[in-house]
Amino acid sequence: DQLARIPELLADPDPNARTANMEAILKTNDATMIQMALRLAFQSDDANLRSLAMRAYIANLKELTFDIVLPAQVEQQYEAVQDDPQKSAEFLKTYPYVGALVQLGFKVHLKFLRYNSSEPTGDVQTTSGAPVPFTISGDRLSARVPVSGWCYIDFRPSNNMTLLGTMNCEQNGIFRFPRLGLSAPIF
Repeated sequence: DQLARIPELLADPDPNARTANMEAILKTNDATMIQMALRLAFQSDDANLRSLAMRAYIANLKELTFDIVLPAQVEQQYEAVQDDPQKSAEFLKTYPYVGALVQLGFKVHLKFLRYNSSEPTGDVQTTSGAPVPFTISGDRLSARVPVSGWCYIDFRPSNNMTLLGTMNCEQNGIFRFPRLGLSAPIF
């Protein structure tokens, strides 16, 4: 019965009531209720509700792994040369950053070490380094993390229950990767 009421509570015409209802659901510590509420909030047009959901999601998250998404044209070329070592070597000369991504397994792993959902900042760590700060603004998380140099990552929830974002990496102040896509399932 409580689960059936969640869509109604989060669709209240009063934005303050929606926020209060979401906060009440989060305080229940009921994993099923919270997951349903987060799904609805991430799909909501209410920016405050999405922001609250993102902060709650990250506060309860310990680790997250993103797939790094190559630009479509580069991905097609990469797939086409996999069975030919000579062509693969030529490809990596043309796109040297792909070699670094291969070493990472085309993944970025984040470990959230310190975060309180009432705060806009916390600490995150990659497998490549020490904890660094992150910021949540609205429903968007941003950080500068050590991944094959320093990478600016930025992501937010999409309507299809996926975290989507970008990663742009630099070394010695020079951007060595194009802006790459990031993707991870929310649940």
